[in-house]
Amino acid sequence: MPGAVWAIDGTFLDRRVGRRGRRALVVVELQSRKLLKLKSVRGECIDELRRCLQELVLQHGAPLVLKLDNGSAFVSVALAEWCATHGITLLHSPVRRPSYNGTCEVSGRWGKHRAYCAARARGAEQLEQQDLDHAVTFRGVMNRISDDVRARFQAVVAEQLAVVRSEQGLADGQLLGDDAKRSLARVAVRRALELCHILTIEGREFHQCLSASAA
Repeated sequence: MPGAVWAIDGTFLDRRVGRRGRRALVVVELQSRKLLKLKSVRGECIDELRRCLQELVLQHGAPLVLKLDNGSAFVSVALAEWCATHGITLLHSPVRRPSYNGTCEVSGRWGKHRAYCAARARGAEQLEQQDLDHAVTFRGVMNRISDDVRARFQAVVAEQLAVVRSEQGLADGQLLGDDAKRSLARVAVRRALELCHILTIEGREFHQCLSASAA
């Protein structure tokens, strides 16, 4: 099941991209650590985020899980609703733990380097989106995740979320803050990934349990 888990992060470029700013979004396929997208954006806002993800979903199909930090757009209700519509489960980093999404940061650094090299190769100092596209390292076809697999995974996540709440002594229906909800969900999603033999996350190491991604 190639591409079950993607990670996304925001980054700053050293130069502007065309008439746009220096902000960009980085998307990585975690098992292969290949870069799926390096996209110039006007800001880390929900419209730019959805547009970036929509392009990738049209190209590769939706992942099971999207790993991301706690930026304002990443924790927005609008993103949660968009992902739910596409059957994508969110896995947020712990608060103030950027290393939890470190693979995305490292891949982003190498991606930016390749983009700068592409600009130099065409004799330009200013970046264009075509240079950022040159930084993409994922090659090949990513098999679409079936509806049955997605439904089974989401059911396991729900089961594990109930288990985690019980372990924490939380009553059914007990109200929680957003940070607490994301913390419980993080444990449940990681357990579901392992129980479904999809991906084991150990620090910055990601071990795909099923067939490797095309690269």
